[in-house]
Amino acid sequence: MIRSIRPTDLASLLAFLRKGHSNDAKTGRNLGRKERRLFSLGRFFQEWLSLDEDRYTWIDISRGRIKGLISVRTRPFPTSWQVDTLIVAPSAECHDICLGLLDYVSAVGGEVGMHKVFLRIQRECPLRDVARQAGFLPYKTELLYWREILTPSASDGSPVDGVVRAKRPGDELALFQLYSATVPGHVRQAEAMTFDEWKAITKKDLSLPTQQELVLEREGSLVGWLRVRRGGQANSFDILALPQEPGTVAGLLRHCLGLLDQRRPTYCLFSEYRQDLRQTLEENGFCPAGEYSSLVKQLAVRVKQPRFVPARI
Repeated sequence: MIRSIRPTDLASLLAFLRKGHSNDAKTGRNLGRKERRLFSLGRFFQEWLSLDEDRYTWIDISRGRIKGLISVRTRPFPTSWQVDTLIVAPSAECHDICLGLLDYVSAVGGEVGMHKVFLRIQRECPLRDVARQAGFLPYKTELLYWREILTPSASDGSPVDGVVRAKRPGDELALFQLYSATVPGHVRQAEAMTFDEWKAITKKDLSLPTQQELVLEREGSLVGWLRVRRGGQANSFDILALPQEPGTVAGLLRHCLGLLDQRRPTYCLFSEYRQDLRQTLEENGFCPAGEYSSLVKQLAVRVKQPRFVPARI
């Protein structure tokens, strides 16, 4: 039986998670490393039992034994969910348990007006085929590159061809045009085709460490965009640049490394089609640390059917 998690499930949940099950849904918090603690009282009450309308958690439970757990949050925009927890006990019926949880999320999502559900899992995860059976379609492969930064290299912080400055509110339209010119159509169709959708997926996540956004301006045009996140266990960053602008990615990466806390490792998650970024990262000491598949499911949203009603006189 699949149902919402309850306070009385605490003991059953502890017994379930003590068996060492892993979370197969990957987010910025658990990329490239195993989550140290899947369970904490804070997570149980603040996330899985949260009364926040932006988060939902369900379990597959039978005779007091939990067999699977799935949790979603509203992101990247108000009409979509991101699966951030998917834990299924390895067993002969794990395929059916996972399929049931994903189908349940899709059914509820359609009922409450969600348009899409996103899921990121490791590329070789056995549940990837199950997700596809549940209607989740892979739309991009992402690569995780990692660098243990102990001391800055000689090239870190070198001058960039152009002016690197803080992003301003007036830059958003130009950055959307940069995004549209750089990202393939099938990825934009899954994530953000319109300006409003793009603003939603790039909105600052307040749960993340310190975040800084910079742009590279050259001859009055924005040709690059850099987002840097510092703090926590590791630094991370995103780079977006026009492929026809030579040296832009390398210049932004050098500038980025000069900004980071050298005491912490740094990672970058990027789409497989970004071969320019991949080459530049490898030239600067970054090593591959994981491959992930991003999937999306379009939901059949229940629409109210207009009808005639008697006029009130």
